[in-house]
Amino acid sequence: MPLSRNARIGLAVGVAGAAAAAALVIVPGTFGGFTSETTNPGNQVVTGTLQMTNTAGNGAAVISESLNPGSGNLKPGDEVASSVTIGNSGTLGAAMALAVATATPAVGADDLATQLNLVITRTDGDDVVVVDEPLRSASGQTYALGQWLAGESHTYEVRLELSDDAGNAYQGETAAFTLTWSGAQL
Repeated sequence: MPLSRNARIGLAVGVAGAAAAAALVIVPGTFGGFTSETTNPGNQVVTGTLQMTNTAGNGAAVISESLNPGSGNLKPGDEVASSVTIGNSGTLGAAMALAVATATPAVGADDLATQLNLVITRTDGDDVVVVDEPLRSASGQTYALGQWLAGESHTYEVRLELSDDAGNAYQGETAAFTLTWSGAQL
């Protein structure tokens, strides 16, 4: 005799329930689970700094009439000198350099920069001559000063010498130049 519709539904539900119960008995722990985790909070980085100090002051002259009385009244054979300390006050090491730029006068027949010898010497410890050539020749040049650690500084004497051979054509002339001290991180 065939089973009634209700009997068939009941049988299907019973078989499904028995299969589920069997799965729980046969495969224990399938529906349970353990988990674990670990964290690393507070991660951060801080960038270093590359900063420089200049005892003459940023944008200030090392040699001028106000700093070096008489520098506005040179005669052949005279010289004028002043010192400046440059420092790497940042937290990173740097490859340091010095660039010389002549702002005035323009190159011409009476170019005073051709009669001035520029001598820049590192004076702390053993004297190291960085530049020793006519101001006109030094103009546009960059001179390597070496690799400096963070906090390292050096003192430099900047000296200009007017040639003994400077003739009358150079009376009352002016030569201006810029020193640019720079550092690039290592």
